Amino acid sequence: MRFRPLMLLFPLAGACQSVEEPPSATHLDVQAVHHPRIHQLVTTGSRVLSGRAPEGEASFAALAELGVRTIVCVDGARPDVEAAARLGIRTVHVPIGYDGIDATAAAQIAAVMKETEGPVYFHCHHGKHRGPAAAALALRVETGCSAEEALAVMRAAETDPKYEGLWRDATGPLPVLDPAAMPALHAVAPIADFVAAMAKMDRDWDRLILVQKAAWQSPATHPDLAPANEARIVAESLESASALLSAQQNADPRFLRFLRSAQDDARALTAALERKDATAADASYARLKRGCVACHDEYRN
Repeated sequence: MRFRPLMLLFPLAGACQSVEEPPSATHLDVQAVHHPRIHQLVTTGSRVLSGRAPEGEASFAALAELGVRTIVCVDGARPDVEAAARLGIRTVHVPIGYDGIDATAAAQIAAVMKETEGPVYFHCHHGKHRGPAAAALALRVETGCSAEEALAVMRAAETDPKYEGLWRDATGPLPVLDPAAMPALHAVAPIADFVAAMAKMDRDWDRLILVQKAAWQSPATHPDLAPANEARIVAESLESASALLSAQQNADPRFLRFLRSAQDDARALTAALERKDATAADASYARLKRGCVACHDEYRN
């Protein structure tokens, strides 16, 4: 695949100033692509790609086979820098929230496209929301395409419309970079303990879903997952998050109640699975899921 060179020039100006939207400078070919080792993959016809967080050596090797030279992780969890480096891939960590891409993160994304060569793979945890939004912004920087054209990445990834901040900032003013004062790019960005705890809990929850879908048995594809243990890990993650939030000044009491209620439900689920009571486990899981959805609707979405 031949990748187009960087199309934009960055005038001397402050890192977070805006510029007028450039005219479309390339023909895009945005597609959701099924790949056995790179899940949620979206290609664009340029050197910008988007997808789910790579897991294991096989995923990183598949990215290397596509020519990826740089991985940009926009998730709150620590990226697997070491696995990427073994294949000669650079990692850049630019954590963003579901509420949008702030000016600092936008400047870092633009700097990645200016300072790197070869395909760049953007990812969040699931590859559906934050990663595609960052990739859409990067695509505008890389190709000069219009904001509307760049949104094809988010549509291909099926980014949820309820994340209004991501849709807004993917089409917002482009940053102007000062070549004499480029924003710092980190392999692992500093992350607040609570943010890291919530990112870990996302991954713990994914494993719990696998055992729930397997009717509270170890899934055939993941025989190492023990249902009661996975529920216990989720409960412990919620307990850790609750403790971290409680230690913060001006912690939101309603948010804290959500976490503590979810912790109680996860403990009940663990107990039900330990005594192999599938009916009670289903009820506890349903309460836990409802509470998580309600909390996300209020605080994340």
